[in-house]
Amino acid sequence: MPFTQVAAVFDDRTRDACVVVPGIMGSVLEDVVTGRPLWGVDLAMLTNSLTGRGLLGILRADERARAADAETARRAPLNRIRATALLAKPWWLPVFEGLDPYSDVHKALTGVVLAPEAVAPFPYD
Repeated sequence: MPFTQVAAVFDDRTRDACVVVPGIMGSVLEDVVTGRPLWGVDLAMLTNSLTGRGLLGILRADERARAADAETARRAPLNRIRATALLAKPWWLPVFEGLDPYSDVHKALTGVVLAPEAVAPFPYD
């Protein structure tokens, strides 16, 4: 089908793929080595982090990462934390006034594509 400058729509559906990219702090994060969740799983995790004794300390760059220059990071990537999913539970932070989960967005997009596989979450850190 030739491109006509208009996206093809079929009964309110599209052939396009949709990538859901979260905003700041919108991905679930875990420790690469232990698999331990670090961000985005439960509110207790967030509460402990606001005291400075929990999560935020864990998310800080370790000594090796702080000491690495660009060349060192290229040779041995500093993959201590990985993003595994989009935030699925609502959170509230004083500065940001809330972090919304992406479940509704994902569900809505799945309803307008021709196949559910056309909607891809893209968690990142």
